[in-house]
Order: sequence, then structure tokens, then C-alpha cells
Amino acid sequence: MEKEIKLSQKIYDCRESARKLYGKDYEKEMSDYKRYIKAAMVKHNLDSELKAAMQLIDDCKDIHGADVATMKILSACVDLIEEKI
Repeated sequence: MEKEIKLSQKIYDCRESARKLYGKDYEKEMSDYKRYIKAAMVKHNLDSELKAAMQLIDDCKDIHGADVATMKILSACVDLIEEKI
């Protein structure tokens, strides 16, 4: 359980970094990534946003800018999960 809690904190920290980086443009920056996560859930028949996010991160790991894409994917993932709560 400790591992999951630490992972959750890292993901939330990632989102906070993205919010600071993009400021008032944060929602605009995340909108495409939210759609990508939802599309990955359908395409790969996944039952959670986090699984879809991890799939997307794996899919883009070898592209230029993968680190920024990872931050955006994880941030959008947190947003989508929170929208459900």
C-alpha cells in the first residue's frame, strides 16, 4: 500500500508542476491529452484512466519530447479521475 501512496503523490506532484508551467493555459494544454486517454481506454479495452495513461506513456517513450508528453498524460489522468469523484 505504501508503494501506491508514494506513486499517487508523485503523480499529483507532476500535475502541480504542469499547472505551474502552463498557468492559465493549463486546461487548454490538457484537453487533447484527456481525449487521448479516453481514446486509449476504448482502443485497448481498458477499464481505468491510469491504465490508459500508462499505455500512452509506453507508446510515446521513444519520441522526441516524451518527457513533456508523460507529464501532460499523467496530469490529464489525475484530472479525469478527479472529475469522476
